[in-house]
Amino acid sequence: MEWPPVTGDGEGMFVPISIESRADLTKREARLGGKMWREAVRRYPKAQFLLSLLGFDNDPREIWDIPVK
Repeated sequence: MEWPPVTGDGEGMFVPISIESRADLTKREARLGGKMWREAVRRYPKAQFLLSLLGFDNDPREIWDIPVK
């Protein structure tokens, strides 16, 4: 992934991060999403983040109860 050329600590930035969708959620994709999240927080510690896991709106389980492929 190529990061945007932002200087500073991300104050005032909004960063949406999607950790894959229901149809594509594999352990590999989940790990890549987690890696992207950690890198974004490291680069822009004062930014505001929106994490999303797509396709689970009607699923009553908690995120940690959802098995990955």
